[in-house]
Amino acid sequence: MDCVRLSDAELLALVQQGGELYFPALHELEQRHFRAVRTFAAAGTVRPAAADELAYQSWQAALRQHANGSVSGALRPCALSSVLSTASVWARGQERSVLNRELAAWIETNGPVMLGNTATAGFRRPSLVARAFAVLPCRSQTVLWHGAVERDDSGLTGRLISMGPGDVSVLTGHAQSELHNAYVHLLRNGMDHECRLFHHLVLAYADARSLDIAMDLAPHLERCPRCSQAVADLGRVRHDCGALVAQALLPWGGLEHAARAANEGFTQETVMSGSGVPGPHTPGVPGPDAPGVPGWDIPAVPGWDMPGVPGSEMPAMPSPPGMGPPAGLPPARLPAAALPAGGRPSGGPAPGRLAGESHRTGGSSAGRGRHAAVGAGGTRGRAKGRRRADLVVRGSAVAGVCAVAAAFAFAGDFNNGGEPQSKESAPAPAPPAEATPSSKAPSPSRTKPTASASPTAGKTRPAPPKPSTKPPSEPSVGADATVEWLFNEVDGDGTTPDSSDNSKEGTLFGTSRPSPVKGGALAFDGDQFVGSRGPLVDTSGSFSVSARVKLDRTDVSQTVVSQDASESSGFMLQYDADESQWEMRIPEEDTDDEDADADEAVSGSRPRAGEWTHLTGVYDDADDEVRLYVDGRLGETVEREDDFDSEGNFAVGRGLLDNEFFQGVDGAIDDVLAFGRPVSSAEARALARKSR
Repeated sequence: MDCVRLSDAELLALVQQGGELYFPALHELEQRHFRAVRTFAAAGTVRPAAADELAYQSWQAALRQHANGSVSGALRPCALSSVLSTASVWARGQERSVLNRELAAWIETNGPVMLGNTATAGFRRPSLVARAFAVLPCRSQTVLWHGAVERDDSGLTGRLISMGPGDVSVLTGHAQSELHNAYVHLLRNGMDHECRLFHHLVLAYADARSLDIAMDLAPHLERCPRCSQAVADLGRVRHDCGALVAQALLPWGGLEHAARAANEGFTQETVMSGSGVPGPHTPGVPGPDAPGVPGWDIPAVPGWDMPGVPGSEMPAMPSPPGMGPPAGLPPARLPAAALPAGGRPSGGPAPGRLAGESHRTGGSSAGRGRHAAVGAGGTRGRAKGRRRADLVVRGSAVAGVCAVAAAFAFAGDFNNGGEPQSKESAPAPAPPAEATPSSKAPSPSRTKPTASASPTAGKTRPAPPKPSTKPPSEPSVGADATVEWLFNEVDGDGTTPDSSDNSKEGTLFGTSRPSPVKGGALAFDGDQFVGSRGPLVDTSGSFSVSARVKLDRTDVSQTVVSQDASESSGFMLQYDADESQWEMRIPEEDTDDEDADADEAVSGSRPRAGEWTHLTGVYDDADDEVRLYVDGRLGETVEREDDFDSEGNFAVGRGLLDNEFFQGVDGAIDDVLAFGRPVSSAEARALARKSR
């Protein structure tokens, strides 16, 4: 099969399937797009070697997400956005010094760009233009980006989508109309009552700029920045679409990239046969040089053909399961030590290592290169890493749970009129005494109630002379919460307030926003989450988190509450499908290795789909303990010796692994609280009782 004649979507399908055409397809994608990625990476770094490394990591991440189905849409803008995503990780580590100062400052001001897809500025709220672009079909995204943004020739753009030049011209106009209509739809769904009254005037004025309309609309535009921005955006969709899309999808450096692309013609040079455009491996080498082991080193031209840039030695990336290398190639050089149990390669380089550093896997000589090979879905064995020897297992965890697909497009009207329903219920009788399913019973010091706990809770009391409307005495809990997201309200911009009065509002993210549930909860579809700007708990010391959750399925692992570290979550209050149990999981260190050791307090009960459960996870630094409470009852206590600080964003509805969306929730979540201290057993019971 001649991969040169295939569309990007067809090539990505071959990468996803594996087999003999895996590397030829991957090579063709590199020929088309890698030079643009490397050029954009060079704009964000201060030296060529750093640009090479940033480009490689970004390209690999974009391909991996497309190959495992986490994202869809046009590949070029996704890969370019991945440069900003990877740079965000670098900005939090030692690689910050090699980033462009303006880019590092922009990331610090706006928050990290996350997950490397086509329309995200991470926790910086995506624009309506970015969300509208995200819902367009892949062909429409491709012609808008390559035609309107990078000004590629219609014939060259057509080859990316298997269409002729004439068809591309027609599709370009159609794609602009689709972008306009998608923008209008999202705009209307997010409007409050007053804005809806002016909706048609906003559209008419954006289209015609009539003075008569302006007189009626001007007072509203002066007090409504959202509608004012819509007038400007909708006008640019018609007359300045390329610059508008470039700024929306690449909020840093987008316009400059568009100008460079128009001058240098990235697609023209890379799509043309025999162009010899640099990529992560030698142009013209269609496949691996190593049969026999499912992972190979690929020879590369030093510096990836970039003048003056020395070559570097990088480890080979794993091939997808079930793939066979082309025949007639020399033996593998990947050492057996690199393979975990089961014979699979351990993966690629740790993020953040620069091209000048040594990345040896053994048996390579100077000048060896690397191929941006990507695992195509499947599962990865995960060593549980527990301190309890009887629960050390190697299970199969679902890898590549959908990243925020095709770009945080918001949909749905969340401007609920009326008052939120109260979630306080009638006082419940005190629960029976705790029983720990583990053979290791907690010591009295670990579960003693606070001074405010009622000494008579759970005991029969004589009837008072008069009926009392007050609930039984219980610990006062929640007043000192770091954050309290009750999900009773979500405004038109997709934010939910913090009821703790600490002004730590949460922002809703996803292809469409999480949906409100009667009673105040939010429903998640596995691709959505709610995030803060920055950390809400200090994971290097004591903290507690609680939430009420209802899972719609129990066949996949799901993370209810977490907080991001540099590579993965600093903690995860989660459901583990491998063992059908709830867990409060805190890794021993910040690492992108899914097999890393962690301290895990688990439940003894088996969760069921469709049932509400209240969870409280506690890290008690003073007692060196991790505790988990399920519906107010202590499930297990485990010891913890070391800790580390996670300075990323607090998230509800997902975890983080290798700086990617991980274990999204398919179900509903309510009443999320966090504390900068360990809550007691009595307080955990009170939280569960209050949340019913």
